[in-house]
Amino acid sequence: MAGRPKDPKINTRIYEELGKLLDKQPYSTITIDELAENTQISKATIYRRWKDKDTMIIDMFLNEAHGTSEIKGDFFNDLYALLLKMTRIYTRPLGKAVIQILLTNSENELRNHFMVDYFNEYRQLLRSIASTRIPEDQQDIFIDLIFSPIYFNILIKPETLTDEYIHDMLTTVIRSYIPDGSF
Repeated sequence: MAGRPKDPKINTRIYEELGKLLDKQPYSTITIDELAENTQISKATIYRRWKDKDTMIIDMFLNEAHGTSEIKGDFFNDLYALLLKMTRIYTRPLGKAVIQILLTNSENELRNHFMVDYFNEYRQLLRSIASTRIPEDQQDIFIDLIFSPIYFNILIKPETLTDEYIHDMLTTVIRSYIPDGSF
């Protein structure tokens, strides 16, 4: 017998409280005890869902990142919208916590969870957009040229990741593939 199904409202309450805490204090200071107390959800219930705080934060990030990404068939604007969505998530406290977890956590299972459920999914989405204008044998490099400056700036100088920066960076990368500007 599988037991009682998990109530998705509990995850929502926990994610909302975790978001509030991340807005007020560093990720490293947040505890499961604090979450349990603030949400009136038992620690046992929390630990049935996640094995630790890092896994909870990665899952919260994935839940938020998996929101719909509408592809309208406009090469530049679809790429631009997707990159804006991605950078906005990373420049908030939740995204910063995820970066900290990925940089400091040596657990392969957690990294693999992130890679499979987020990074590779975004890469596939970018590939589907790129496939309309970029030759297949060049799509991986094209995507790397888009991802690299974003992740560099997330780590080194996140204040650079403005809408204008993303627009200019994307225009520059695309022009290296489509020099006539017909994008």
